[in-house]
Amino acid sequence: MEALKQYLIDNFEGVFILVILVVVSAIVWVVDSKLSFLNFFYLPVLLGSYYLGIRSGVLGAFFTFLVIVIFASLYPDRFVGPTDVFGLWANILTWAGFLILTAVIVGFTHRELQEKMTEALRAKAEATGNAELLEQTMSTIREFESELDYKVEERTKALEEKTKSIRAHKEKVEEALYSTMDPAVVKLMIENRIRTENRRISVMFCDLKGFTSYSEEHSAEVVITELNKYLADMENILLQYNAHIDKYMGDGIMSEFGAPIRYEKHPLLAVACAYKMQERMTKANYPFKLRIGISTGVATTGIIGAKRQSFTAFGDTVNLAARIEGMCEPGKVTVDEATYKELNDIFEFRPVSGLSSYTQSDNPGLVDDINALLQQIEANPRDPELRIQIAKLLREANDPEQAHMHLKQAMEDSPDNADVKVAFAEVAVSLDQQRDLAVRGRRSTVHLYEVVGFRDVLSRARQLPPSVLEDIQPKLQKFVPYPEDLVLPVECLDGSVGFSRLIGITAYLIADRMKLVDQEKHDILEAGYFSQIGKTIVPENILNRNGGLTEDDFTHIHMHPREGVRKLRNAGFENEKMLELIECAHENFDGSGYPAGIKGENIPLGARILAVAEAYISLTSKRPYRDPWEGHAAFTELNKYVRSGKFDPAIVEVLGEIIAELD
Repeated sequence: MEALKQYLIDNFEGVFILVILVVVSAIVWVVDSKLSFLNFFYLPVLLGSYYLGIRSGVLGAFFTFLVIVIFASLYPDRFVGPTDVFGLWANILTWAGFLILTAVIVGFTHRELQEKMTEALRAKAEATGNAELLEQTMSTIREFESELDYKVEERTKALEEKTKSIRAHKEKVEEALYSTMDPAVVKLMIENRIRTENRRISVMFCDLKGFTSYSEEHSAEVVITELNKYLADMENILLQYNAHIDKYMGDGIMSEFGAPIRYEKHPLLAVACAYKMQERMTKANYPFKLRIGISTGVATTGIIGAKRQSFTAFGDTVNLAARIEGMCEPGKVTVDEATYKELNDIFEFRPVSGLSSYTQSDNPGLVDDINALLQQIEANPRDPELRIQIAKLLREANDPEQAHMHLKQAMEDSPDNADVKVAFAEVAVSLDQQRDLAVRGRRSTVHLYEVVGFRDVLSRARQLPPSVLEDIQPKLQKFVPYPEDLVLPVECLDGSVGFSRLIGITAYLIADRMKLVDQEKHDILEAGYFSQIGKTIVPENILNRNGGLTEDDFTHIHMHPREGVRKLRNAGFENEKMLELIECAHENFDGSGYPAGIKGENIPLGARILAVAEAYISLTSKRPYRDPWEGHAAFTELNKYVRSGKFDPAIVEVLGEIIAELD
């Protein structure tokens, strides 16, 4: 029984098909319409082909056909209906063919399906295996990532600490370098751009007169405090004017202009700086006086030293500056002839005859005699004998310049007086002798000149009607004080001293003629004064170039309006209207300007006025690349720009009304 049970379990599919076949046969036997019920045999054949394969299905179909043939042969009447015997057999054969074909198709279909199922199962098994491998791999990767993240984090922290340490060390080194060397020199040294060369520069020496006695009379703490205060004031001014502070020599300072960074206008920077230093000394009311000597010429410049290095200059020009400073009168700025020749049109100078004034003489009796004679001359200015006497005393006091002045006046008052002529000739010879300063190592002599002050820009201005300038100058100073300390260092870069003031005044005059309100005129005037302050962003070689500019050069120039606004904001200026005028002052009426390219009425009216004023003053001022234009010619040129769309016609027309008054 167990064997039969095991046989049925092992051959369940075949037994199941056989049972179905027997059942179907029994049904066919019982049913009268045999031909109709032959189709029931499709069921076991289909099941056999599907579950047992093609061979079993075909054999099942064949044996079914065989059974039906035998049955039909034995009992044909059971199959005969409305048709004859031929039709019977035709039906049976047709049915058998389709039955067998069904078995084949189903068998093939099952086999292919089984193969695909097998492949799918195999792929699934492989995928399962790969998934397990992938999971193991991913697990390994995750462990590695976790460990790597930890290591990276640990390494990053270590690097950050090292970076902070390096940065702190770098800052300390830079701080040490910047505190002992000019930042410009440090930068050039790092970039390996400093060369040893012979370069034309201006050299300044300055020191304090009376500081030694002051230090003897006060405690060390007071002396050092006062000295550091003085040095801080001087450093600030020197750096404003792009000086290289070479070294400190007690209370003295040696500086170079035009090195290591090249500045074409180094004599102007040096003298303007010196003048402002003396101005600061007066305002600060220091208990000692400053004397400054400047010379201009070729000097050897470069880095000297092995372990302790510094940038310096040496040569005859340096020696001359040192000697000039040593002989300079306290509170004054004395320059050599080369400096004087370059700046004679910007500064007022007077020749230096004797560098010691008779007021500083050790002979108090001589001073008293001179002062007494001066009182007599004041009472009798046309007395030639008094003039001759005081000239003699002045020569003894080593001041032939003053003696020459008195005798010149005596010559004008008494041209036929022989004594006056003789005394005048003697003083002239003495004056020529003392005006020359011998320099060690040179056979020639150098004439020295004392800086009196800046020439009045407005008194020399030919662009605007003198009567208008004379009337308006006091009013403007009260309205908006001219910010010379901020503007002058910028103007010295390209020698345009007074340029900003003329722009501001011209713009103000136009605004006044256009009947603008006071606040608008105030903003326009102030914006005109500050309109050029952004030029510091333009390289010096572009500012002073005597020739055409490249596209890259114009890129630098186009940046200066916004740079000016940035500098003014950093300096604490908060008048946004004024700052807007500066930023838009180079916008053109046709939209071709910079920096934003706005046009027409979108440009603030004050900015359009500034654009016309600057163009006019630029044409009528001396530039590094050309001589100044005459006012009417400049106005004609502006009208050409009006026709091309650059300027607002209404504003140029108002400027024309002002220029017409030049006649």
